[in-house]
Amino acid sequence: MNAEFKGYILRVESIAEMRDEIRVLNGRHYKETETKYLDHHMEPDYDGFAALEAQGAFLCYIARHGETGQMVGYLMFFVSKSLHMDARVAQEDAYYVVSEHRGTGLGRQLLRNAEKDLATRGVDYVFMSSKKPVGGPNIGPLLEIEGYGEVAEVYAKRIRS
Repeated sequence: MNAEFKGYILRVESIAEMRDEIRVLNGRHYKETETKYLDHHMEPDYDGFAALEAQGAFLCYIARHGETGQMVGYLMFFVSKSLHMDARVAQEDAYYVVSEHRGTGLGRQLLRNAEKDLATRGVDYVFMSSKKPVGGPNIGPLLEIEGYGEVAEVYAKRIRS
C-alpha cells in the first residue's frame, strides 16, 4: 500500500532489496534506544528477516523523503496467527524515524498507513512497544491517542555473560 504524506512516500518494501540502506538507520536506532541494557553489537539477521518475509510472516513499512528518495523511517512487524486466540496478530519489531524528520507527523502517518495495510492482510490486533524505559522516545501517548491500550510491561535480564 503506497501513500504520500507531506512530501514523504510510505510503502512496504522488501528487506532483501534494501538491507544495506536500512542497516544505516538500524545503526542509528540501536545507538539511540539500546544503550541502557544491551552490550551486544548490533547484528540484524537480514537473511532471517527475508526468509520470514517470503513466508508472509514479516513486513517492513518504509518512509522515504519524496524529493531525495532517502529512507527516513521504518516500522517492522512480525505477523502470525495467535497461539492464544483465533486471531492474526502483528507484533512490532522496530519503529524508527530519524531525528531530523520527527515532529512532522511522519511517525503517526507511518503507523496509520501500516495499520490500514495490515488490516487488508487479515490482521486483527497490532502490538506496539515504547523504548521510554531505556531512554528512547516515549511513544506511549501517541499510541494511546491512536487507540492503543497498555496490555503488558516487558522486562529484560541478562542471564549469560
